[in-house]
Amino acid sequence: MCLAIYRPEGAAAIPNAYLDLGMARNPDGFGLAWVADGRVMTAKYAPHDKTAFRKRYREVEATGQPVVAHLTVATHGASTAANAHPFTYEDVAEGTVAVVHNGILPIRTEAGASDSETFVRQVLTRLPCAWWRNPALMYLVSEAIGPGNKLVLMTATETVIVNERSGTWDAEVGAWFSSTYKPSYVPWTPSTGRAPSKREQRRQRAKARRDGPLVPALATVTGEEAYVPDPGMRGGGYPNLRHNGHAMTATTPINREKDGTYLLGAICDDCKTFADVYVIEGTVYMDGSHHVAVSA
Repeated sequence: MCLAIYRPEGAAAIPNAYLDLGMARNPDGFGLAWVADGRVMTAKYAPHDKTAFRKRYREVEATGQPVVAHLTVATHGASTAANAHPFTYEDVAEGTVAVVHNGILPIRTEAGASDSETFVRQVLTRLPCAWWRNPALMYLVSEAIGPGNKLVLMTATETVIVNERSGTWDAEVGAWFSSTYKPSYVPWTPSTGRAPSKREQRRQRAKARRDGPLVPALATVTGEEAYVPDPGMRGGGYPNLRHNGHAMTATTPINREKDGTYLLGAICDDCKTFADVYVIEGTVYMDGSHHVAVSA
């Protein structure tokens, strides 16, 4: 889960609305990686340091140099600056490598450590130098983390994205986003599986403007509540599958007995927005947003 943003050199400024939504949906820590004087620089911020994070991001962005930002939803470890991304390690040939991660990795962690930090320490640091330039190793890392996970690596000379196609290049801004970064409805009709008409899409957008921005939600359900027996019943919903108070319907069978990632694995019965579903050690996590009224 989380949101990683890669703004290449020469890209436009990231709109405030994107940063605001990103911090609202991913409020558990913030971080940056950039290059200055031929070295990779990093900064990490606790949840209460949103203002400091935004200020430093804008300062780095103003230089026109590439910058990677990360906004965290904590699923392993505490919500602290130490557990914010990026995590770094030293490559003998390339120097410092800064790594940010979006998703949930099926890897056992030590008390207080995040899954991302554990993966960097236990896996990436043990790979050959500049492993991302080897197509076979890139494939193996991509397969190891799965399609629901994305990694962004920054060195002093380049930035590399693992599972780049699972994110979105914004044509207007010229930046890459790993997950949801705009307040918008997903054009999907549960009864038919087809996109609604343009008129219906305009109605949905108008409703989104009235109701306010997407609001973050990371919910956990366990035991029998996490079991979804029949995706063919979608549209009516499952009374025990809920997310941030909203009834959800599975779009695919979800096996809570085995760790796995289900991209767009559930849809909100009311909002018609999708959630990614992750199963880790018998617990089901859902990463999605809902349209609700927000007080000023």
